[in-house]
Parts: sequence; structure tokens; C-alpha cells
Amino acid sequence: MIQRHTLQVPPLPLDTADLAYFRFGDLPPASDGTDRVILTNEIGEWQVLDRSAFHALLSGTLTDDATRSQLAAKGMLLTSFDADGFSAAVRRRKKHVGLGPSRHVLRLTDPAGTPMPVEVAKAVIDHAMLSTASALTLVLDAPGAVPLDLLGFLHQYGTEKNRYEGKTIRWILTAPAGIDAAAAVWLADHRFIVRFTVLGPAAFHDAHAAALGLPSHADLTAAASALREAATARRRAHEIVEAVVPLRADSPSPADLVATLADLGVQRCRAVPVLVGDHALSPEAAAAALDAFAAAALAAGNLAEDTVAAVVAAATRTDPGLLSDTASPRLDTVAYSPAGHIVASAAALDASDPSDMVLGVAGEASYKDVVHHPLRRAMALASLTECLPGLSDHWAAPYVGVDAVETWARTGDLFPKPPSDPAVQTALALAGLVLARLAAPDLAEPEALRAWIR
Repeated sequence: MIQRHTLQVPPLPLDTADLAYFRFGDLPPASDGTDRVILTNEIGEWQVLDRSAFHALLSGTLTDDATRSQLAAKGMLLTSFDADGFSAAVRRRKKHVGLGPSRHVLRLTDPAGTPMPVEVAKAVIDHAMLSTASALTLVLDAPGAVPLDLLGFLHQYGTEKNRYEGKTIRWILTAPAGIDAAAAVWLADHRFIVRFTVLGPAAFHDAHAAALGLPSHADLTAAASALREAATARRRAHEIVEAVVPLRADSPSPADLVATLADLGVQRCRAVPVLVGDHALSPEAAAAALDAFAAAALAAGNLAEDTVAAVVAAATRTDPGLLSDTASPRLDTVAYSPAGHIVASAAALDASDPSDMVLGVAGEASYKDVVHHPLRRAMALASLTECLPGLSDHWAAPYVGVDAVETWARTGDLFPKPPSDPAVQTALALAGLVLARLAAPDLAEPEALRAWIR
């Protein structure tokens, strides 16, 4: 189990009169062995000090003017503290709360393979377009063969509807099978991003794909090739193919995973550590696997990874944007079953009994009914990291998000138990590794990480 606090502060003559609120904790030592302490505050600003400088800060004897100026500019000292500016930064960091759901996940087929009825699809698009968010990501999830007729209707109706709404729409298809040359041309023409799940090189992927309902590596390669060819003809080759990469205890090396993605033409991916089941990683191992995968992606130079990118965004921007993994509270997503039930998040779609997560029915429930549903209020409380016991006082709280519905699907409870929850502990450990990279004196790697969020 990861310890919540490792920093040991010896008895000091404290002088806190000039200290504004901040959290603090240990970072991994610098390359020269120097012990490092990280300070963070509510707007995500952070400062790394060596241990002697930190002790000097606490005792009121820090005389380094450059360091004091940096701390003051970040709102960690009361000297020249800009209360109005700090408040504005808090508002920017929390503005997602008032934007409405921006990510809408549509499950297109039921377990028997029956597509979502057209009248349900129409009601779902109508409801999604009611969101007050100015930019929407519509994720069309097809567990079996892609229902192209339904896909065409959803895109056509959504595009027509948007002529009046004027939103920015990003279309994503998560498709395990069924993309031939004709489908690839259609998807490229309609500016879709297609997201595949990739387990690793061919032998490893094929050894496990069937049990997980995934296509063979050969099918993935053929689909990705068709998509790249179609997109290249339309000068969109950099956008069309993405990947989800589960990181398991038996996964191939990060270098092999990155090479596999390169062969598929993937330039953006999301690595997802497996935390439950036969091939689960411990939180420490999961964070290390994510960090190692990010290092391999950085070394390759042409692959961005979204799990790490979300931490980078939270640590480098007062407005982390649409990378919602670290949002607090986390309320950006709603999902829709093939029957039109509106559920609290995508994690509920795969639950054995998602009835507790239903917010309403598309075509019947109003937008206000859904966004003000008591369950959404409970989700807000369960994902507000600043208030969760065991997390609120951790230095990494500004860079950690909680998916309350995923927690419910895994534990039966919306509210995580941070000291023992594997997802929270993985996120805390990952934050330490990512911030250590951002704090490195060599600018090349931090700048490459920041490029992932641009």
C-alpha cells in the first residue's frame, strides 16, 4: 500500500506568518540524489524545493529572493498575494462544473447485436444537443460489427441538428470489427476518429483477444491500414486512428507496445492499467507501468498518451481543458444504452445491473431533470477530491480525479476509500512520477510532455 504521507519534518522553529495555504510531500530524489519536496495549492501551482530550502521556508529563514518570488507569484506566500487573481484562477479551474456534459457515449448495439432503434437514436442526439457545453465529444460504441446504417443516421441527424446549435462536435467510433475499405472511406469522409483496443504485438494480442471479444491483430492491421489510406487521401492521416492500451501484469514491454502502435499508425493513445482480475497490477506497479509507457512514447517521438497528458494538463494549466481524468468534481460524461436509458457514465453500461445509475430516458427526461438528478449531486460529492477523506490533504490532490461511477461498478459504492482504493492510489503514485519528470532540469522531456496537451 502506498503511504499517504512520507515526508518527515523534524522539529523546527516555525514562522508561518508569511505562508499562504499549500500542501506538501516528497518527490523522488533528483538525478544527483538531492531530496526534493513539492508544494502544491488549490489552483494546481507547484514548486519543488530541496529539503534544506523547504525547512528554511518553514522557519522563516529562506533568503533566496528568486525562490521567494516564484512562491509569491504562485500564491504560496502572503507577500504580494493577489486574492482577486487567485480567485479567478480557481474559477477557471472549476469552470467545467457549469459547462454541462461534454462527453456522450452511445452504446449502439445490445448484447444480442440488435442495433439501437432509429427513433431512440434520434431522441439520444436530441438530448445530447441540449447540453450547455459548447464542444461535444460523441463516442459511438459498437461492441460487435459496426452498424453503418445507424452510424450514418446518427451523423447526418447530429450534423443537421448542429446547424442550429453551433457546437463543435468530435465524432469517435470505438469499433472492434467490421471496418473494410468502403467503411474506412466513409469514416474518413465524415471526419471520424476510430479507436481500437490493442493488447500488444500480434502473438500476445491474439493469445488474449478472443476472450475479451476483440478482433485479431491481422484484422486490426487491415482496418488501420484501410483507415490510414482513406485518411491520407483526405490529408487527415494524423487524426483518424487512436488506441486504448490495457496495461496488465503480463503485458509486453513498453517499447514493444509503442512499436506495435507505430506499425498501426497510431499517434494518440490511452494506456489503462488493469487493477482488478487475474492480470491486475498493484497501484505501485500500475503507476510505474504508465510512467514507463510514457517514457517509451516520448522516446519514440510520435506518440501522445492521454492518461499522463491529463496529469500534465492539470499541473501546467489553470484551465485543464477537456482532459477530464483529473477534473474535480467529475461530471463531464453521460451515456446511453441501446434502449435509450440515460446513465450516469460509461462505466455503468457494462454493469450487470445498471438500474441504479439511470438518470432518465431519452425523449422523456428533460435536460434539467438529468443534470440536476440527485445521483449527479452524489457523484459530485464523491468526486470532489478537495473534500475526500484521505485525499484532501495529499499534495497530489490537484492532479487526481475520481470516477465515481467506475468506483461504484468496481466496489458497489460511489465514494472511494482513498487510502485503499487502487485507482486513487495509482493516480497519486502516477502524479509523483509525472511531476518528477516535469521538474527535471533538462527541458527537453518536460516540453515534450507539454506538447501532448496542445
